[in-house]
Amino acid sequence: MKTSLLSLLCAILFLASCTKTKSTDPIPLPDPDYMALSVGNYWIYEGYRQDYLGVFQPTGDTDSAYISGDTVINGNTYYIRHERPIIISQQQQVAYIRDSVGYLVDHLGNILMSETNFTNTLYVDTTAPFLYYGYAMMTGNDSIVSVPAGDFPSVTMRLTVIPTDTVMHFPTRYVYWVYGENVGKTKSHLFFFGGDQHFEARLVRYHVVQ
Repeated sequence: MKTSLLSLLCAILFLASCTKTKSTDPIPLPDPDYMALSVGNYWIYEGYRQDYLGVFQPTGDTDSAYISGDTVINGNTYYIRHERPIIISQQQQVAYIRDSVGYLVDHLGNILMSETNFTNTLYVDTTAPFLYYGYAMMTGNDSIVSVPAGDFPSVTMRLTVIPTDTVMHFPTRYVYWVYGENVGKTKSHLFFFGGDQHFEARLVRYHVVQ
């Protein structure tokens, strides 16, 4: 009887020690999501224009981007995102986008950003070779980017624009799109090629369901 009781007590202590060890194991964290592709997600952006001193000032323009639903194209499910690609314009466009193993792509196969590839050229712009040559790569891995909506660990898709025109003598300039961790696109920057006007759209409010 004593032997049985001692065996039972040892078994209880062994199980308790196993349970305690298991409870202290680290819980793996989910991978960061920079795309925020869910129906019902929306983002509100405010427009800025760079002044002659190089300081960005609010323009009073706002834009609401949102995902209205999804659709199947060539066997793949794409999310339908509505937004104005240039915040100072009035024309809203529809983009069909999806997550392709860590790459944000559209229905034409263009890579819009990557969550992991900070080495390769992801996009080459040859739409106006008589004016410029452009190539896009990811940069700013895990950098903190501040916008009115907050400070977010971010990654950036940056398009380098190299002029080929020999008359206007513009310098190399950049277009970029910043994506915040678990938020989606938080900031974009563009310029008018024929001048020196630079514009930004910065996130001021959002609703994101992962």
